[in-house]
Amino acid sequence: MPEMRPRLVRIKDYGKFLDERWAEHSAPRAADAPTVGSLFAGCGGSSLGYSMAGFRELFAVEWDRDAAATLKMNFPETILHSGDIAKFMPLESLEGAGLKVGELDVLDGSPPCQGFSIVGLQKSGDPRSQLYLEFVRILKSLMPRVFVVENVTGLIQPKMKPVFVNMLRDLRSAGYRVRVFVGDASYYGAPQARKRVIFVGVREDMGTQPSFPTAWSIPTKTRDALIGVRPGQPAPEPCGKAAVCAQRVRPGSDASEIYQKEIGRPMLWGLTRAALDKSCPVIVKTFRPAQAGMLHPYENRHFSIPELKRLSSFPDQFEMVGDYKACHAQLGNCVVPVFMRSIATHIRESILER
Repeated sequence: MPEMRPRLVRIKDYGKFLDERWAEHSAPRAADAPTVGSLFAGCGGSSLGYSMAGFRELFAVEWDRDAAATLKMNFPETILHSGDIAKFMPLESLEGAGLKVGELDVLDGSPPCQGFSIVGLQKSGDPRSQLYLEFVRILKSLMPRVFVVENVTGLIQPKMKPVFVNMLRDLRSAGYRVRVFVGDASYYGAPQARKRVIFVGVREDMGTQPSFPTAWSIPTKTRDALIGVRPGQPAPEPCGKAAVCAQRVRPGSDASEIYQKEIGRPMLWGLTRAALDKSCPVIVKTFRPAQAGMLHPYENRHFSIPELKRLSSFPDQFEMVGDYKACHAQLGNCVVPVFMRSIATHIRESILER
């Protein structure tokens, strides 16, 4: 008999859904709550996802000043190393939390993706493509029960095969069973069509195989995600060359052909307009009002930061540090919280508790 696929559910009230997730994050931790440490933590999207799933984050590492400040504001009890990950001494953080080597439940990390990104140049020799080795160094030092590495799908494109193969080899050589999955956040509670490559590793002595959660949600439309969103500072309007094209970009499309015709050369970055009746396209780090960004479905402006937070599945209560460009970059770089919540819940129930 063929295996029955689980039925996907529709999130009826997205604002309420995120309020419930924030309540999970704010709830007191159980004494035996599973533990997690986050590397390349960004503004705390991954941290928030684990917290929603009942984890207690012990430490986080992030070099970007604004992202680190945002993370610290929302996770004041987490030990934060704000600076170069090469200078991070993991055993000190472990000892500070009262744990021994091998007792941390999960080590999570999202090495910088610029060297892998399809939007970028995909250079396997880019120094940022080798930062995963810092994750491997810390993994070997802490030997957690499970690890999770998140990255862009550009990592599994042909140009990046040498980096992907080396990464998989190095993670397995640390003493872990490793599997690689591709998941789309829009099928895990997020209103953003954001595909990501996820490495899940389980320490050899755990006696179980890595696995990944099953998709559970119908993609939420942009229209529904933005209902009741809090007002914020006025969002920037496109300017310069982008302004020439913006008014002709229809919902659900980009300005590449228009830009080529009007300006006479290919568009270096992307200028897109979201559609109300679809999930939001991928929010990227780069924001240049004269060249790049995502336009509101029917207004001649970009999305506000509160709107971008909603579309990235951050509850309204989550605070951010920095100007518009800095906050936009943080959300473009982030791990979508409710996507990581699904992964963390699965790891807790199907691997750690088993």
